[in-house]
Amino acid sequence: MASGGGGNSGCGRDPEPDPPTSSMLGIRPAFVEVLEDDGPVVGRYLYTEVVMMWNLTKINKYLSTNEQCVAFAEENELVHSQKQCRTHRVPMKIAKSANKSFGSWCCSKESCKGKTKVPRNKGTFFENIKMDLVHLFYLLYAYSQKWSYYTAIHEDPYKENRQQCISRATINDWYNYCRETIVIYQRDKIQILAKIGGPGKIVQINESRFGKRKYNRGRLIEGNWVIGMIEDKSGDLRLEVCSDNIQSAEVLVPLIQKHVEIGTTIHINFWKVYDCLSQHGYIHKKVNQSDPDHPCVAEDGAYLYESLWRRNNIKYKKDPFMELIIAIKYVYK
Repeated sequence: MASGGGGNSGCGRDPEPDPPTSSMLGIRPAFVEVLEDDGPVVGRYLYTEVVMMWNLTKINKYLSTNEQCVAFAEENELVHSQKQCRTHRVPMKIAKSANKSFGSWCCSKESCKGKTKVPRNKGTFFENIKMDLVHLFYLLYAYSQKWSYYTAIHEDPYKENRQQCISRATINDWYNYCRETIVIYQRDKIQILAKIGGPGKIVQINESRFGKRKYNRGRLIEGNWVIGMIEDKSGDLRLEVCSDNIQSAEVLVPLIQKHVEIGTTIHINFWKVYDCLSQHGYIHKKVNQSDPDHPCVAEDGAYLYESLWRRNNIKYKKDPFMELIIAIKYVYK
């Protein structure tokens, strides 16, 4: 009597083995081989993140003409795209300029033409610029990438057409304008939830002086000394402006006490004004802060706020160029 299952054809016979599978023969399924032939799999999110970031090729493609730069500035609200005439309360028109800038606002009313002509970049980050927008946005990108003066000059994709290199003085000026924008942005964004440091922790302290700003956007720090306090490992930063530009123990110690816990080990320079810190419950360690390997300063000796800004960009995988644009928009809003 035949069995009803298992493939047996008669009584007393061993069941016929099932057909061999690819796994039994040591053969991997075809789809596995296809995946492996395609090489390492890159996460879609990471791929999109990398592609969306600005690079030199992208700068040269999307910000290589004055029109592209103006459109980019308008899109990111770095300049106004609309303005009303204060006299007639009507929308003003844009008159193009010959110096490859943003042009000027002018009223369409005959009685007002020529009298209310206002540069579009007035009161913006771009006010009184002496260079074309293409090279300006290139320098913004170079600063965001922490390029040296040499690299910024060497990598300039427009120098052959212009038959001239950007001067080191120009690079220095615009790097400083970017740096000052970042410090205002960072200072306003810091939310003090608690004091930094504490027993067994190290806080680095450094001072920076800021010169007069181009467009009076840095009045809180203009010409003043700013003291920066940053906790090792956590990177938690505090910034304070020295009152009346005075650097004395009477001014600096209360600022440190405001932000740093008693019992903290403070690494600071050899300036004698800090010698009294041990009398206020801190462990005072003198260090050479001109050493580029010192964690208190960036590799190029940049200010604390810039170092923290760059560190956060890396930590949170942010596009440095767009973060600089966001900071400019915030400061010149």
